[in-house]
Amino acid sequence: MEAKSRRRLIFLGVFFLLVVCYLAIRLYYLQVVENVAWAHQAVNQRSDGLALYRQRGAILDYQGNPLTGRDHRPYLAIFPALLTTEEQKAIRPLLAADQVWREGDECSPVTIAEPSAALLRYVSERPMTGVTFCTVPLRYGIKPIAHHLLGYVHPASGKGLAGLEAVYE
Repeated sequence: MEAKSRRRLIFLGVFFLLVVCYLAIRLYYLQVVENVAWAHQAVNQRSDGLALYRQRGAILDYQGNPLTGRDHRPYLAIFPALLTTEEQKAIRPLLAADQVWREGDECSPVTIAEPSAALLRYVSERPMTGVTFCTVPLRYGIKPIAHHLLGYVHPASGKGLAGLEAVYE
């Protein structure tokens, strides 16, 4: 009987030793081998995202040249929660009345479609964490090509209402 219980204890000891070895190897793998990938996932998880426009497929001519999305508009996105109070006080006078965030509403980002030259100059001279430049493609551009064939999309829903936009809906 003692031999049987001794064999069981050895088996349990080997089993727990293997489990501890597996956990140690897994811990090494996560902390040493995959640490950069996990760091990127952590940053992406806490990053703010902002949808500036609805993405639609490009309409091309027979040579593959785009008829839509050829021109871009500069945007400035301001995340007030990421700015220090000094930065917020400095940037407020440069914004138009409808672009200023309300007190207590620092969580909502502010998007500026056509930023003023003074604001662009200020932001480019003093890089800030809570301010981002981006460009948004204009669906039809400044000088649209074949707009009578392209049709148009509904401004609120983004659904194609006429022309090729409606056909590709």
